[in-house]
Amino acid sequence: NNSSSNNTNGSVTGLTIHVGRVVTGCCGVLADVLLGRAGCSVLVLGEASSGKTTLLRDVARVLGESQNVLVVDTCGELAGEGAVPHAAIGLARRLMVPSTDKQSEVIVEGGINHAPDCMVVDELATAAEAEAVRAVRQRGARLVAGARCADLPSLLRHPQLCGLLGLSQPLPLTGSLPSSSSSTPAAAGSSTTPAAVTANSAAAAAAA
Repeated sequence: NNSSSNNTNGSVTGLTIHVGRVVTGCCGVLADVLLGRAGCSVLVLGEASSGKTTLLRDVARVLGESQNVLVVDTCGELAGEGAVPHAAIGLARRLMVPSTDKQSEVIVEGGINHAPDCMVVDELATAAEAEAVRAVRQRGARLVAGARCADLPSLLRHPQLCGLLGLSQPLPLTGSLPSSSSSTPAAAGSSTTPAAVTANSAAAAAAA
C-alpha cells in the first residue's frame, strides 16, 4: 500500500510505501489452537507493526489447505491490491473491502453468501465490526482476527471492541466488573468468544 503527502497546491512531496512481510510457517506456534481445537476462534492482539497481519497471512495459508477459508482484506493489507491475491494466503479466497467504513458490511456478506468454514479478518477497530464477527461466529464459521490492542486488559477496556469478549460495556479502569450480569465475559474460545493471543507473544515463541 502506498500513501502520499502533498503540499498546499496538491503536489506530491513525499511517498510512504508499506511492504507486507511473508514469513512462511510463523503461525506454527499456534498449531495446537489452530489445528488441535476444531472450531476454536482466535483473536490476535498487538500494537501497530507487532506482526498481527504477518501472522494472519500465514494462518490463512495453513487453514486454507484443509478448510474453506475466506479472507476479508481491507485496503489489501493481507493479500495485496491486485486482481489475483498474493500467493502468501495459499488456497484461501479473498473478499476485498473498498474502504474501512465498509468492513463490517463485507464481513456479514461473506458469512452469509460464501459460507466459509473459517474467516480471517485483520484490524478490527469498531463496535460494528465486533458485532459483525460475532454474528458470523454464531452462524457457525470460525473466526481468526486481529485487533490493535496491546493485551487482554486493554481489550476489556476498549469501548469499541470489548463486545468481542461478550461485554456490553468496557470494564472501568479499576478492573472491577460492571454490576450487570449481562456484562460478564464468556469463557475464551467459547461458541461466540475467541481465544486471545498477542502477536508479540507468538513472535517470541516462534523465535525460541
